[in-house]
Amino acid sequence: MELRRPINSEAIGRGDRYPEAEVDGSVAFQLWHPQWGGYCAPCVVVFSKSPQDGVGGCFDVYEFHDGEFPTEHNTFRRHYCDADQIVEFGLRIIEMMASCGIRHRCDPWLDRTIKRIEAIKSM
Repeated sequence: MELRRPINSEAIGRGDRYPEAEVDGSVAFQLWHPQWGGYCAPCVVVFSKSPQDGVGGCFDVYEFHDGEFPTEHNTFRRHYCDADQIVEFGLRIIEMMASCGIRHRCDPWLDRTIKRIEAIKSM
């Protein structure tokens, strides 16, 4: 799929829908990709609106990078099979850092994350 780079910083920050990428029953949102190579980049996340058995799974992330460090690609697509794996990956990295004596700045992040998980459980 050929997508245009989202350009509205406020819409990206809010995680607004991105209708341009919604084809064949998919749903798309624009947001900031986590910091990579020194700064964040806008991205579009596309997933199926009606996953099999009502359980979500695979999704695509289209990242719009400026083509400088750390990649020479302007836009690229990453396919993920499970969002839980990304969360687990991040938590494992934080655990590894702690095991080496590297303290994560987790106080506000941890409280915010717990609230978000509780909200997701009630949806």
